[in-house]
Amino acid sequence: MKKVMLFCGLVLAATLSKAQQMKYLVGANTGVFTLHGPSTEKVSSINAYSLSAEKGYTNNPFSSNLGGAYGVSAQVQRFTKGRLVFGAGLGYEFMQNNMEINQVYGPNGNMPVAAKGRSTVTYQFINVNPFIGYRFALDCLQLELTAGADIATPLKAHEEGEATDHNGNSVKTSLDRTLEITDIRERLQATAYYKKTGLTISYSNGLSNYLTGWVGGTNLAYSRVLRIGLVYKIN
Repeated sequence: MKKVMLFCGLVLAATLSKAQQMKYLVGANTGVFTLHGPSTEKVSSINAYSLSAEKGYTNNPFSSNLGGAYGVSAQVQRFTKGRLVFGAGLGYEFMQNNMEINQVYGPNGNMPVAAKGRSTVTYQFINVNPFIGYRFALDCLQLELTAGADIATPLKAHEEGEATDHNGNSVKTSLDRTLEITDIRERLQATAYYKKTGLTISYSNGLSNYLTGWVGGTNLAYSRVLRIGLVYKIN
C-alpha cells in the first residue's frame, strides 16, 4: 500500500511540474465489476425480518457474479521527448455487484424456503487514477500503454433485492451497506487515439479487502474491474 501511494505522489508531482505542457481530456466508460476471494459466492439467501416489508438483507452480499460498471472522468497528462506519458485522472464510478438468491429465511427463525431472485449492491466511488506509460506512433493512430493505480474512495453502498418463492410470495430488501476501505487497485490501460478521440480498455485488480472489519471465519473479498470507454482531447 505504501508503495502504491508513493508511486501516486511521484506521478502527480511530475504531472504538475510543467503546467504549460499539459493535455486535458474527458471520458466515459462502461464495463463489468466483480469480487473474488474465498468469501465470495455466486448464490446466497435473504434473511427476512418481515415478509410484508423491505426489512430483510442478503446473507452474503459479496458476489463473484459479473455486474455493471459505469463511469465518467477528467484527465490531465503530459509527454516527454522520449514519448513517455504520465498524468492523473479524477472520476466518478458506479459499480454493481449481483448476487443470485435461491432461498429465503422467514421471520422467527423459520426453515428456509426455496425462492428465485437477485440482490444487487451498488457501490459509488470517487476515483483518482495516477498513471505512467509510453506512447507509440503508428500510421494514422497513436497508441498509449499505461500502468497505474485506482484510489477509489467510497461514497455510498446500497443493497436492493427481491426473491419470489413457489407460492408467489415476494420478499424485498433495501438497505445501506458499509464499506470501510479505500479501494486501491492496480490498473493497466491501453488507449488508441485517432485525432482527438481515443478508445480505451483497462483492467483493474483490487488490493483492498471488502470485508475489512468483519470478524469470525475467513473474510476476504477483492474487486476486479474491466472497462471500455471513449476519451476526448480538449486541447
